[in-house]
Amino acid sequence: MKQKLLIPLLIIDLLVFYIIKVVKSNFIIAWDILTPTMKTNPGIIKHEVDLMSKQAVLIYSNLVSMTPGTIATNYSEETSTFEIHVLYKQNEPEIIIDLLRIERKINRLIK
Repeated sequence: MKQKLLIPLLIIDLLVFYIIKVVKSNFIIAWDILTPTMKTNPGIIKHEVDLMSKQAVLIYSNLVSMTPGTIATNYSEETSTFEIHVLYKQNEPEIIIDLLRIERKINRLIK
């Protein structure tokens, strides 16, 4: 019973976090486009994930791909690794932290 009450809160937590990230990403990209010098440094980040199911992998890849400036380009089931194209590779440590937070929120929701 307690678990069923917790699920809506976990969904809201994931949605609020994700919406904030999407809005922030949109502003960063818009600012970069509107300013005279572009600060993009496109590249690929390889990120190993610990997702609990195929549904979790699907949700994760969709959320990453729908975030402006990132797209999940490849997933290896053998190594549980995503290749993620990013526009700002120079921010890789911050991107990895956000990816880990998304992964953790999905795992909490789908256990």
